[in-house]
Amino acid sequence: MDSFSDRLRNAREKRGMSQEVLAGRAGVSQSTISALELDPTRKPRDLLKLAKVLMVRPQWLQTGKGPREPAVEEERAYIAATSLEDLARQLVDRGNDEITQLWALILAEKDRR
Repeated sequence: MDSFSDRLRNAREKRGMSQEVLAGRAGVSQSTISALELDPTRKPRDLLKLAKVLMVRPQWLQTGKGPREPAVEEERAYIAATSLEDLARQLVDRGNDEITQLWALILAEKDRR
């Protein structure tokens, strides 16, 4: 993969996302994703958001250098969601253990207040 556009498309497809889904989760338009994938010279303004949603290292996404995937701990450390429904879908994808952990954290926070 020689260009940013190739890496972006490959990472998006690896995660099974459409351009529209990636755009929504990263907070950009679908036309932005399309333009980034079609124009290998175009520079992304939202590199960090895209990398987080795609669960890849920003340096790899931008330059192709270094490891592609973040460490396991990093990968599980964040969720980029555009709505509560989006958050719910992502948590369901991660499995029951993380849903249970989230409920416990919410209830503990509620009890502190």
